[in-house]
Amino acid sequence: MTSPPRSAERRDVITGFRRRLDDLIRGDDRRTATRCLVLLAESGSGKTSILREVTADADVAIGWATAAELSWRAPYSVIGDALGRAVPDTLGAEADEYFLTAVDEWAGAGRCLLVIDDAHHADAASLNVLLSVVDAARDLPLTILVAARPLPQREYLTRLMRRADVGVIGIPPMDAMDLDVLVHDHHGAWPTGRLQSALAPAQGNPLHAKTILDDLDRAGALIRVGDRLDVADDADPLPAAWVADSIAARIDSLESSAHDLVVKLALWGGPTHLEDLAALSAVPAAALLTPAQALLGAGVAEFDSAGRLATTHDAVAEVVTERTPYPLRAIVHRAIAERVGGSDPVAQAFHLRAAGADAQEIEVADDSAAHILAAVPSVRADLLTDAVDAAAAAGRSTQLLSLERVLALARSGQLDRADEAARTALAAADDMDVIARLYRIRLFVLTARGAMDETIETIDSLAGVDMPDRSRRVLTDLRNYVNLFGGRAPLPTEPYGPIADLTLTGLVAEALRSCLVGHTHQAVEYAAEASRRFMPAEPGAGGADSSEGASADLWPPFVELYHGGPRVASETMNDTILRERERGTDWQTTYRQLIQASILTLRGRLSDAAATYDTAFEKVAVGDEAVPSLAMGGRIMIDIARGDLTSAERRVEDWEAGRVGHGVLVRQFGLPDIERQKMLIFEARRRHRPAAAMAWAAWSGAIEQHALAWAAAISPACARIAIRAMEPSLLERIAHDLDTLLPRPLSPATAAPVRLATALASADSADLVTIGVEVAEAARDLDDMFLEVAGWEEAAVAAATAGDRDRAIDLARRALQRAEDAGADGLQTRVLSRMRAAGVRVTTAGKRRATTGWESLTPTESQVTELVAMGVSGPDIATRLYMSPRTVQTHVSHALAKLGLRTRVELAAAASARTFG
Repeated sequence: MTSPPRSAERRDVITGFRRRLDDLIRGDDRRTATRCLVLLAESGSGKTSILREVTADADVAIGWATAAELSWRAPYSVIGDALGRAVPDTLGAEADEYFLTAVDEWAGAGRCLLVIDDAHHADAASLNVLLSVVDAARDLPLTILVAARPLPQREYLTRLMRRADVGVIGIPPMDAMDLDVLVHDHHGAWPTGRLQSALAPAQGNPLHAKTILDDLDRAGALIRVGDRLDVADDADPLPAAWVADSIAARIDSLESSAHDLVVKLALWGGPTHLEDLAALSAVPAAALLTPAQALLGAGVAEFDSAGRLATTHDAVAEVVTERTPYPLRAIVHRAIAERVGGSDPVAQAFHLRAAGADAQEIEVADDSAAHILAAVPSVRADLLTDAVDAAAAAGRSTQLLSLERVLALARSGQLDRADEAARTALAAADDMDVIARLYRIRLFVLTARGAMDETIETIDSLAGVDMPDRSRRVLTDLRNYVNLFGGRAPLPTEPYGPIADLTLTGLVAEALRSCLVGHTHQAVEYAAEASRRFMPAEPGAGGADSSEGASADLWPPFVELYHGGPRVASETMNDTILRERERGTDWQTTYRQLIQASILTLRGRLSDAAATYDTAFEKVAVGDEAVPSLAMGGRIMIDIARGDLTSAERRVEDWEAGRVGHGVLVRQFGLPDIERQKMLIFEARRRHRPAAAMAWAAWSGAIEQHALAWAAAISPACARIAIRAMEPSLLERIAHDLDTLLPRPLSPATAAPVRLATALASADSADLVTIGVEVAEAARDLDDMFLEVAGWEEAAVAAATAGDRDRAIDLARRALQRAEDAGADGLQTRVLSRMRAAGVRVTTAGKRRATTGWESLTPTESQVTELVAMGVSGPDIATRLYMSPRTVQTHVSHALAKLGLRTRVELAAAASARTFG
């Protein structure tokens, strides 16, 4: 298809758009990792025409969906249309996985193109799935095109456009040359100067210009003068500049049956079958043939690919709605509500509200809709926005509706919008119970966003407000939690209060406090009890909500890291993932992944941990969540362990400059973890004096924070650096603090590092060999790779110092083998360096780990590849392996890079050939 001539600016943009699309479809744009392009332009700017033009010659399967004005009320409707799949009866996480599986199957047949037009109207559930589809497209022969207006702003569209792997293209308005081309395309002739003047009021808007042309044509005012198109001398005055006036004139010219039909079509709110429209008037569909033809002839309606009638543009529906008196609109909305009935409670509730039904009838419909949308809070939030506006317009109270809307926004992870909605609702609320719950939810939102100072200020501002006793207790406990999580003060050494008096929020805070100060046995019990008691409330129900104990499910695995060790923490994490799926607490996914990544890191599954961290940080980069320092520290530690010190230093610089993610950076629990990472970087660079200075800072900071369990975990590294930097005073301080401050009895996860650090401080080489071996073996049972390497390493160095060369070599090789199994080149380098310094040169018996080919795949990458070859979809793989679909995509990407392949389809074929060939 040859593009018509255009003005330079518009031509260049569209030509560039076409070129980028061609590159994406061919897979030539892999170097930028872009798989999605967003076409952003104002209403009437020709987005749809451009999409059709650039995709006309695409030799791929195309799935196309155009969101209608009210698509936002129908969960998954847009993504379902695009993929040709009916929306399942069960909504929520299962529906997400259903559509992601459909994407896998569709793309498995060959290259394909997914197009979402008018995405600003799409339902939030479809837009959220679209984010995951873009993830999946990295490893599938799939390209995504999205067209949308800048307004209205949609949260998930905004997140999509923030992503580094999404290209956003703005379309400039038409200029004079573009308008000339538009005339030629429609009438086969170039315009005269007089016709150009007639089109000038369109101001470069294609829809407006085409409307003016159509009106002139209908009026018989267009005449040919040779090969030119002109305006007749006796033509009526030129039509108004605004397209609404022209549409109104066309609507007014329709006969009554056609006018009646377009009103019903506009108020229905989207593409509709003639049978449904006919049912509103109790006539057969055949009775609508003539009026439907009239709408087609007037250019105000068209049939879509599914045979449904739809308005040609949003502007048509808007004009019709505005020009139809409310009493008549109410009659039509009532008829539509009766037509959809219980088959679509969400649509029924919308139309009843628009019809001005009584409050009791609307409440019944809302309850039915709420039950269906309980697992899709993002869509429910949009519907409640409409309900709040309608109730306000009718003079009814909006307090409960506003409360439910804020809760839905919070549960769907739209934290900025939830905060704004909560503040608006608080300004109008007068019911103290509603006010108390709004404050509790807003405080939860502020906490999740990392706005710790504002959270405390808000709690303190409520000191003199009369509120229910339970709400007051929740606020007190939340204040303790925020101070603890945000590291605003040293951890309290005494409990927050009797367990029986604590709310669920208080129980979570006490579990974390007990864990960090070293009372891990109690912490495990408290964390498990908090998770058992937490259950997100259904919309409109009492009891716990997103503001009370909202993070209860997250912390049992975290606590187990300090009590039972990484192996037990991993088992607990699997239970957490299952609960997250059962309870629909999807907003927790990012934070859960960060904790899961820390567990994987300590277990030595560095590639898996890096993939999990990176997928979580990708979400943080486009969302509203805070970025905790322990997560960034964990990711830095992986780089150090792998020997990638440049990346580690860059991450430290990004953190200190505040360049991480979209949200606030939080010094989690006040722990000096970034200082610990700097300490390890200095050590790896063999700058032992600066490393010792950072070790002093990390150790002193932990002790001053009363974070004794964390101090115990880092004690072997701090003691090792004190020895290498010849800092006996630091070594003495570590030994003294471990002996006098740490609560007894020690947990299994704490006892082993404390024993090793204490032995290092004793300077008894003979004892250190024995203790190092015993710690390494204990660490192996805990599945703590870093501690196991440290145990073998210290035993080897001690043996070398004592002159037992053979024993030293044997122990060093054990340390090197464990590090090699984990891909921890940096740890291997450290062990070899220390052995050389002790006068023993060690050579590894094993061969160098492959970096490409099948042998280079990690165990998880091999497992994922095997499941891909078996035809298991990404969502199903995620369920089997207790990870997110996005993390599965990351493992697939890594496998593709190592094998020199481009798509999951190629990976499946290669894996099958290798297994069965």
